[in-house]
Amino acid sequence: MKTTVELPDAVLVRAKTVAIARKTTLRQLILNGLLRELQSPSAEDGEDGKDGKYMHPVESLRVLESDLWADVKADQYVESQRQNWL
Repeated sequence: MKTTVELPDAVLVRAKTVAIARKTTLRQLILNGLLRELQSPSAEDGEDGKDGKYMHPVESLRVLESDLWADVKADQYVESQRQNWL
């Protein structure tokens, strides 16, 4: 089955580089990663671990106590996390 997925340019370039280094195809690299993710415990139990339904990471933050994030500057935090994505 064919599908279309939008990826950030930098992620796609990195994925192609890794596929070449591993002497595999981009398709196989993506398939392996997706299968590994689907086999993880969080995929079986759901991110919230309650009813087997996936909970987006942002939604899972809503259940945390708000004072946990009181001193966190959202823009700076997001930017620091983006640095680790690529």
